[in-house]
Amino acid sequence: MLNKSNQGHAFAFACDGQGGNCTLVLDKKGYFSDRESAFSTMSMPDDLARKQFGKLLLEAAESGFSLCDQVMLPRENGRCERFSLFGIKRIDHVFVIAVQSPQHIFPLYEDLMKMINEQSQMLRETQRRSVTEPQAARSPDRNIDFLQELMELNNELANMQRQIAKKNSLLQEQEKRFRSLATATPDPQIVLAADNTFLFLNPAAEAILARRNEDSVGIPCLLDFNSSPELCFSSSGNHICVEVRSTEIQWNNQPARLISLRDITERKQVEQMKEDVQRIAQHDLISPLNPIVNIPELLQKDNNLTREQKNMLRTISRAGVRMLHMIRLSLDLHKMETGRFEFSPEPVDLLETFHDILADQSQNMLSRQVEVALHVDNRHACVDEKLYVSAQPMLCYSLFSNLVLNSMEASQPGDTVLISLHSGNDGRVRTDIHNNGAVPHAVRARFFDKYATAGKTHGTGLGTYSARLIANTLHGNIAMHTSETAGTTVTVHLPAARQADMPEPLSSPIPDQLWHCATILIADDEPVNRLITKRLLEKSGFRVLLAEDGEQALQRLRQHPCDAVLMDVQMPKLDGIQATKAIRHGEAGKHHAAIPVIALTAFMHKEELAPCMEAGMTTVVRKPLDMDELLTVLRNLL
Repeated sequence: MLNKSNQGHAFAFACDGQGGNCTLVLDKKGYFSDRESAFSTMSMPDDLARKQFGKLLLEAAESGFSLCDQVMLPRENGRCERFSLFGIKRIDHVFVIAVQSPQHIFPLYEDLMKMINEQSQMLRETQRRSVTEPQAARSPDRNIDFLQELMELNNELANMQRQIAKKNSLLQEQEKRFRSLATATPDPQIVLAADNTFLFLNPAAEAILARRNEDSVGIPCLLDFNSSPELCFSSSGNHICVEVRSTEIQWNNQPARLISLRDITERKQVEQMKEDVQRIAQHDLISPLNPIVNIPELLQKDNNLTREQKNMLRTISRAGVRMLHMIRLSLDLHKMETGRFEFSPEPVDLLETFHDILADQSQNMLSRQVEVALHVDNRHACVDEKLYVSAQPMLCYSLFSNLVLNSMEASQPGDTVLISLHSGNDGRVRTDIHNNGAVPHAVRARFFDKYATAGKTHGTGLGTYSARLIANTLHGNIAMHTSETAGTTVTVHLPAARQADMPEPLSSPIPDQLWHCATILIADDEPVNRLITKRLLEKSGFRVLLAEDGEQALQRLRQHPCDAVLMDVQMPKLDGIQATKAIRHGEAGKHHAAIPVIALTAFMHKEELAPCMEAGMTTVVRKPLDMDELLTVLRNLL
């Protein structure tokens, strides 16, 4: 309610919703004058207006008023009307009031209040001077000056209101322009509120999310656009992959996020096709390598060969193995670069890896007249010594063979390349490969970069790049230190294998008479592979049956009892996975439903092995076959 201590007028001003001036007047009876009469004084000539307001202010100075959050002001017709208080500020004896009526809105912003405070200080200073001056010095012009300052303040408030309205209009225009651009862009654009509810969807976003903009506003977004720069989801039965970018924006004067999507579904399909082509090409390249690797191994078991002949066969076999590693590594490196390689750690004997590398590089060492020394903890490595790291055998071989070859190429005749292994207490194994040469200044800063090479007549500059890529993939790190006086040392740290993961010692060989009791079925569509595998198993004492495809394998099992099956995964008519499912369902006889089935495949990636395990295959052996590995698997299963 409005309380009056004395009869009089209260003068107030504010800005209405249209940016115009509004003067609010209470007459002597305490009634609220209507807007028209309040504005009528503003339309008077300047001199008359000053006199009217001067008189009004002098009378208001004798009255005191206080207002609540809501006030009831009486009208001349006897009715009372409720007003909501927006703001009130007392300037000396004058109340500056902003109210909201059911018909009109008079907003009072914080920046307007700030200006009122500044003007209030000026008015108080003016009043202080008027009090200290002699009475004779006062004149009616003081009231006129006071009124003039108040009117100027009123005009400034009106100007500020117009500026705010202009900024709001500009913001609305920018939002309208954004809507037009977002509607025209072919990429999906989504605006989300701070509570992750939809504010706007452009037509492209409506299409990809299968929902209309009008029906989505205010509904929570269930997609997580923060988890990854790429997001895959299903919409209307379609599998969609998008690239996600997020930007903080203002939407209707509220913080929001603009989510820009780029449909990369087709790009992902092309990448998948590329991998499929590479996988097929790998399979077609690996298949001819099977006889190159396995036939020399088979011939080495012949006792009629001389030592030199066996060494030559061993060289052929190792060359085939190196080529096999290069083919397999090509696809793996691409996956490492794109962050899609799935690392499956296993214990790898680092000393055995270096023994294999040195055996493969023996001819290279002779031609270059370079020696290689292998040390463990500052002493010469023993022949049967083991030092395990957590890695993958092929990646470990590729990593260190590149570094050893680079060190040999940087050495002079008569030099020694020193390989030092150190088993530390920090759970890592450090490997230092040192040579006496110095890395040229031109490539020191980019030694591990792609295509970095200098002073060579051959090479692609990918050796050290792939070494760093592999070291990072194996959860290790690699560094290089070089100088003209101390030579060059490349240091690799790899995690040491846990004791619980160490391989168990091989069981004692099974007597030959037990091998003669075991029958192995080989199912492979490649005649050369069947022949080589048959000969290798027969030399170890097994009886062998052959099948060209999955259907023939089921037929052989129905006719002959077998102890294990070597099943090629990719075969015509009925492939290895389908044939294994049929065996598990008893289609080859109930007595064969639980027979060990060993998958033979050139691929060992998780996505390729998962179907084998789901079909019920017992284990997997990589092609070309390593006979020692195959015999170990058979010993454990039979």
